[in-house]
Amino acid sequence: MAVEIPESAQFLHNVEAGLGAWAWGDRMVWNYGRGYTDDDIEAGFKISLENNVNLVDTAEIYGNGRS
Repeated sequence: MAVEIPESAQFLHNVEAGLGAWAWGDRMVWNYGRGYTDDDIEAGFKISLENNVNLVDTAEIYGNGRS
C-alpha cells in the first residue's frame, strides 16, 4: 500500500541532513555565552550549509528567541 504525501510536505523528501538549533542562544541548559558564542554558532551554521544541510529545526522559543 503506497502512502500519498501531501504536496505541502513533499519538500521533506529532499532532506538528507538536518540541523537542530535548540541549543543556539540557550544560557540555562547549553551555557551559551560561557561555552560558545554567536561566532561559534555562525561558523557551525556555515559549515552545515557547505555540507548540504538543507533543514534547520528552530523555533521562536529556542534560546529565548536567539535561535
